[in-house]
Amino acid sequence: MSAPAKPNDALDAATAHVRKRPQQARSKATVDAILTATAQMLLHHGFEQTSTNRIAKRAGVSIGSLYQYFPNKASLLTALAERHLEQIYEWMAQELATSTAADLSSGVHDFIAALLRAHSRHADLIRVMYQEVPRDAGTDVLHDHEQQVVKLMHTFLAARVQELRALDLDTTTFALVHGVSGIIIGACRHCPERLADPRLVATVTDICARHLLRDAAADPGA
Repeated sequence: MSAPAKPNDALDAATAHVRKRPQQARSKATVDAILTATAQMLLHHGFEQTSTNRIAKRAGVSIGSLYQYFPNKASLLTALAERHLEQIYEWMAQELATSTAADLSSGVHDFIAALLRAHSRHADLIRVMYQEVPRDAGTDVLHDHEQQVVKLMHTFLAARVQELRALDLDTTTFALVHGVSGIIIGACRHCPERLADPRLVATVTDICARHLLRDAAADPGA
């Protein structure tokens, strides 16, 4: 199982492509305040009404300070998406690291539950990022996040390979993660309350388990 991310990993990842990367605690706090203000502005005013001036005012910093780190609104949104997705990955890794599942079926349930629970914490922000923000201004980092989750699930399944059906592990992992991601995105956009519904966890777990588990494979002679 991959080790959980360190506390500052999300902020470090989010500032990987900014104009000036913060080094001191005070600078990191400034960047964190700017990104938090960006999220708040998006949620309350939408993408079009969110400007760098309004973000700076909300964050309590000068516009010059904001531009020290972020050259434009697009870079802010990219950093915000990166920070948010890194937090989701960190929460998932922490939950899975403490999982006590003794078999694949229970483990799949823990994995799906952790994935949905992590996204449910900020479902409204995910909805705004998908519905209002241009694709080249932040949401393209979703691909990197999904790759991280694919690797996490691949490690999880590889440790339980004796319980799996005779499937190609790489293809199976890719298909399952992207399939579940589609369900999560749909829930965030249309019915975020479902992410906290145990019935959704049970349904998605059942779909995945039927595909993965050796004992759940359909009898070809039936």
